[in-house]
Amino acid sequence: MRAFLVACAAALCLLAATAFGSTGSGHGHASAASAKSASASSASGVAEAKKLIAGYLKAPTGTVPGLAPLTTKPPSGKTVLYLDNGTLPSIAVGDGVEAAAKALGWKFEHLSAGATPPDISKAWSEAVQLAPSVVMGCGNPNVLFSAQLAQLKAKGIPYVGCAVDETPKGDEIATVLNAAQYVAWGKWQARWIVAHSNGHADTAEIHLLAVPILNVLISSFGAEYKRLCPSCKLRVIDVTGAQIGTAVPSIVVSAVQRDPTLNWLSLDVGDLSLGVPQALAAAGLSHRVTWVSNAGSQRNFADIISGVESAELPFASHEIGDLMVDAYIRHIEGLPIPESDYGSFPGQFFDKQNTPRPPVAYTGPPGVLAQFLKLWKVVK
Repeated sequence: MRAFLVACAAALCLLAATAFGSTGSGHGHASAASAKSASASSASGVAEAKKLIAGYLKAPTGTVPGLAPLTTKPPSGKTVLYLDNGTLPSIAVGDGVEAAAKALGWKFEHLSAGATPPDISKAWSEAVQLAPSVVMGCGNPNVLFSAQLAQLKAKGIPYVGCAVDETPKGDEIATVLNAAQYVAWGKWQARWIVAHSNGHADTAEIHLLAVPILNVLISSFGAEYKRLCPSCKLRVIDVTGAQIGTAVPSIVVSAVQRDPTLNWLSLDVGDLSLGVPQALAAAGLSHRVTWVSNAGSQRNFADIISGVESAELPFASHEIGDLMVDAYIRHIEGLPIPESDYGSFPGQFFDKQNTPRPPVAYTGPPGVLAQFLKLWKVVK
């Protein structure tokens, strides 16, 4: 029905344009002027994007933010329980938390909460029963386990969050990797596409539903994309976690087949490209489209080296895990928790020139945990 109404509206517009051709010529001049202005703005945006990207291809240094050193070594005998949301980046953050906890001589437990409300509720109820020293979680918003957070709070068990668009309001002592980082990633992905398309991008944003903080990323992406390139096209394609590696490849192929000008993809997370290169190759469309994403895996880096993916914003999973542990340490020692230092941190692009060979999983700049252990007075 909606398609029918759209078609009718288009037909009426065509009739009106024909009937009032003498008055429509002025609109034609206005449209041409508008298009010329958009083209000029896009050229300026391309130059700006290229300049910004040139400085974002080097590995960051001094990765530990401006955190004050502890006055004493953290206490022993703690147990850290971590819950992931089923995605590879969330699982990788758990690996970082585990490495930091074990370096402190603490016990570590790991639960997979998944991404569906029933699974999340069940896993968090189990966390309450296990009653660890601290609970840490990544990727699922507090509203999905608010009852369990209240139970943990009643037991005096703190919670450290990650990759959620929330600020501490009594339920969590800190949020690591908050909305500020996703705003930054959205902007950088837009800059990459505008720069490398020379202002001739027709982009599909592949958006993963059910992860609320990713709404921040696509909003930031869209705003920066249109600011830098008013003449560039953009549409959003929503997908679910269950479709990763199954339906997403065919969804991408169909989108490319429907629109012969579509030439770029912006992926909310690197996982979304699973199976896409193979599907495009089978359809004879590999030459038509490339993409940029963030928080990718070793597979994404291999795709960059082979030339099917353009670039990746790597995910410093272990550094994020270190920061989550740092927040808990400062909490138990009664120190101020520097929330602003946990929200976002320096990054870089990996492209075909600087991606490590052979491709390996990226966990963050080398030596980060060692820097934290010095900060925590564990080593000199």
